Amino acid sequence: MDEIANKKVGPVSVIQLIAIIGGIIGVVALFLTWYTLDVVLISESYTGLDFITNEDWSNADFHKYMPVLAMVMALLGLIVSIMPMVKPGLIKSSAALLIIFGILGVVFSVLFYTWTIESFTIPGITIAFSVSDGAGIGIWLSIVGNALVLLCGLVDVFMSKKVTA
Repeated sequence: MDEIANKKVGPVSVIQLIAIIGGIIGVVALFLTWYTLDVVLISESYTGLDFITNEDWSNADFHKYMPVLAMVMALLGLIVSIMPMVKPGLIKSSAALLIIFGILGVVFSVLFYTWTIESFTIPGITIAFSVSDGAGIGIWLSIVGNALVLLCGLVDVFMSKKVTA
């Protein structure tokens, strides 16, 4: 583990590079399909950005903001993972921020995944449209990207504790 954490690729460590890649994946995920609504003959796909820009979702609850919030956490993780290149002394403080942003990004993505968009009852039958039924690649990439940011923060904390011990 020490070999991987201390190995450099150009001016960055492998751990920083993984966090940067995770941040980029989380940002790109916003522009990919997060939900596909399939009803009889209609199939409509929505990116993470569509939930706040498309009028179809204007009356939706707070869940519609989760893809953008997850992207913001990934973007902040990306920025924080680049900062130690400018000031190497920031690795310890940036690790804590990577953990916070990674956790929040994963939570926002999972919260969106659990969203029941519409539910109605016809006598004897309840019909519900849930994001989990039509989850797109954007959700999964957001979770992966933010999880990479989180993982790199945890490795940085673990390595700094090992160095000081």
